[in-house]
Amino acid sequence: MPAIYLPYGFAYTFFRLKYAMPLAGLTIPYVDFDLQIERVQTSQAENLLAPIYQQVMTRYDSYIVRDSFNWQALLQVAEQEDVTTVVVKKDLRYLVTCCIVWKASRS
Repeated sequence: MPAIYLPYGFAYTFFRLKYAMPLAGLTIPYVDFDLQIERVQTSQAENLLAPIYQQVMTRYDSYIVRDSFNWQALLQVAEQEDVTTVVVKKDLRYLVTCCIVWKASRS
């Protein structure tokens, strides 16, 4: 994280996007019924998320290289915000390692 934020009391920052799409705009994809969906505890998901993140991000320039400290900071904040982490598996192999869903505000 850029050090410019530290004097202001921010130890970690991230940007969250929100997309909206009318349901009529969605198409029904082919569903592979052999897929298994599993919820995992968000704060403990580093071992599942890190390898896939690394593999995917190597296709891009200037991506963030996360070490264990960075993963724990990200995942602990996500868990405090009631994020649900879901993994998709097929034949005991992880395919899409995560779908992270922010729940509606508690207020």
